[in-house]
Amino acid sequence: AAGDPGRRVSLSLRRAGLYDWQSFPMDLAGRRPFVKEIEGGKEDGPLLEYYVEAESAGPAGSHSLTAPAGAPQNCYSITLL
Repeated sequence: AAGDPGRRVSLSLRRAGLYDWQSFPMDLAGRRPFVKEIEGGKEDGPLLEYYVEAESAGPAGSHSLTAPAGAPQNCYSITLL
């Protein structure tokens, strides 16, 4: 998160059916939630696939978590309106 070099949260997106992911840093919005505004457009298709990755670094080493677990092989999907 901005101002915290030991923590990073990113949103990875792709159009359904495509292979490559695009990653965007998310911003800390308050005490815990992270947000990322995305621009929708149905020109390339209305279905997006996405996952979130959180990384932290500290004295015990670095750790990475994804939502959903098993991402990017497992991912969420959303329909743009």
